[in-house]
Amino acid sequence: MKAIPKKDKQQCSIAVFEAAIKDICKKANQTMKEITVLDFTGFQIGQLNHEIKICLEKCTKVESLTLAECQLTSLECLPLLSNLLELDVSSNALEDSTVKIIPKLYPKLKRLNIADNKIRKIETLKMLA
Repeated sequence: MKAIPKKDKQQCSIAVFEAAIKDICKKANQTMKEITVLDFTGFQIGQLNHEIKICLEKCTKVESLTLAECQLTSLECLPLLSNLLELDVSSNALEDSTVKIIPKLYPKLKRLNIADNKIRKIETLKMLA
């Protein structure tokens, strides 16, 4: 079951983020350790921080993570999710140097969406293939 949190027009605080995860789990009738799909489309995160990283890493079975339209400029604190198969970071402000981290973090990744970012070099896309 795909559960989508309610969008928050203001900057997303850790309290709002944690509440959204709990809401997703409740709708899917799963715990944080059981949830496999997290979709934060439209959340005004801006920059992933250590608190968000720790919060997401509690969701140990996540296979699909969507952080589209979140105003992300960096993936520096992207969570370590060993089961992640799908990652959507489309429609953000990510640059070439930022996305190079993805293959190292998620060797099992099967689907990656980085559309509508600030990727300028074809070499970056080749490296992600």
